[in-house]
Amino acid sequence: MEERVVSAPAGEGQSVGGCVVWLGWMAAGNLVLLTLLIFVMREGRWTLTGKDAFFWGVVATVLALRYIDLTRLGGKQVDGSPAPPGMFKLYTLRFVGTWLVLWALAHSTQFLS
Repeated sequence: MEERVVSAPAGEGQSVGGCVVWLGWMAAGNLVLLTLLIFVMREGRWTLTGKDAFFWGVVATVLALRYIDLTRLGGKQVDGSPAPPGMFKLYTLRFVGTWLVLWALAHSTQFLS
């Protein structure tokens, strides 16, 4: 009986490191940021603390992971299509803008009560 080995087409697979980078910018970083926002919101007063420094450090880390994904790992968009030129700038503006607004709202919860 002859055994056939079917392999994935060249370029279809991704390394373990590539998967870690992808999960970092796509999921883990956002979950950490959301968790930190909950802690900031529970603080109840507008003060800058270590949580805020850690928050913006995670934002920078996610941006670095996305940059590595796009420049070194042949990054793609969320739907799997190739990332167009200028994607990092657009991603940075949207990502930082979104988290900046959410961070400001989390700090402003004492004004809502």
